[in-house]
Amino acid sequence: MQASGLNRRELFSISFGAFACFATRSLYAEQVKPIGRIAFVRGNFGDRRNRKIFWMNPDGSDLRPLTDNEDKPGEDGPSWSPDSKSIAFSAEQRICVCKPDGNNLKILTPASGRDFGNLEVCIMNLDGTTFVNLTKNDARDSEPTWSPDGEWIAFTRSDGKSPPMDICIMRSDGANVTTITANDGNTDNWGPSWGAP
Repeated sequence: MQASGLNRRELFSISFGAFACFATRSLYAEQVKPIGRIAFVRGNFGDRRNRKIFWMNPDGSDLRPLTDNEDKPGEDGPSWSPDSKSIAFSAEQRICVCKPDGNNLKILTPASGRDFGNLEVCIMNLDGTTFVNLTKNDARDSEPTWSPDGEWIAFTRSDGKSPPMDICIMRSDGANVTTITANDGNTDNWGPSWGAP
């Protein structure tokens, strides 16, 4: 009987400890809130001209448009700078950058930058100088993402057939293009995002 009583006390002690642990975790989870801001595209997905970039806090508050352009701006693809002091995006197939409040809007790509005839992966300096087309081919190259060390770029390539779409990598100067997905002819691979190891 005494052993049984000790077991009950031990079980109670263990149960209480587990409850305290879960209670602490629950309180911690309630106190931790996501920080920063989220930029996203709002509009008609099927109408590229009717898209506009908005941003908001992670809890959905302080929703506001990035720019004051209301006349079918065709905005798309927002991307924050690493220091969160500016946002790059496309507008009518031109690359733009501005402050999070929409001020200091700059159009970075030349007028001919949207006239390649197909999608290409290009790079340029933050001030819009040294615009370089890295891929220069008949395929549709899109969705580039930098490697953590900045030496490589992963991207989606489509040769216009249905399928494939494949993931490729290349050096940051456009050299050594390599297809890294094994397409079985029935599926597409797209949307790479290159994270740290």
